[in-house]
Amino acid sequence: MNTEIVAAAIGEKVLETLEKEEQHIDTTLRQLENADDEELERIREKRLERMKEQARKMQALRAQGHGEYTTLVETNEFFDVIKKSEYVVTHFFTPANAFCVTINGHLQRLAAAHLETRFVGINAEKAQFLVEKLGIWMIPSIALIKDQKVVKMLQGLDELGGTEKFSTAFLAYFLSSQNILKYNGSVPESFTDDCGLYRTTLVESAKHKDQPNTTLRQTVFYDSDLEDEN
Repeated sequence: MNTEIVAAAIGEKVLETLEKEEQHIDTTLRQLENADDEELERIREKRLERMKEQARKMQALRAQGHGEYTTLVETNEFFDVIKKSEYVVTHFFTPANAFCVTINGHLQRLAAAHLETRFVGINAEKAQFLVEKLGIWMIPSIALIKDQKVVKMLQGLDELGGTEKFSTAFLAYFLSSQNILKYNGSVPESFTDDCGLYRTTLVESAKHKDQPNTTLRQTVFYDSDLEDEN
């Protein structure tokens, strides 16, 4: 898929969301301007109750594994995860693929910042049933899941710019366009624009800066266990 078309489509989706949020803010401001002291107190109480409810939800999500990137060992863990969490991002990796390590770093940062979504990874070589079920033929692959249904499969990374330098912010921006997480940052100007979000370590930043701007050489998936049998 043409990367410019993908970027344009995502941009339209984000602008539409921003327009709706702006309309909501305008409506709220008009209500506050016309409210008396008693009504303002009711609004304050409702806001406090919403904050308490949000805190309870966040606590429940953390108890389910949200807030961190988890590596699954067994296939049945995958089904347990998608039953418990409404939004799930699953990275199918192989240990020998260097680009999977890059994906892991992005997902670790997103998991910490977006409690609304569960982020997990699973070794594709140890999950043959899921690989066949989802039609995975390229590594890295990322399954975007909502309400136990796969709504999008990223086979390889062409839709993320085809470069290993795509930013965590752009990945978050892309996931938000698929309604998998809530992205409140600015629209990335390019695949590599980090928008000043999602902290990286000094080591990661130095490594990222020193790398040449190369195009990904993606890996066609195969089952290493089958190769050993031949």
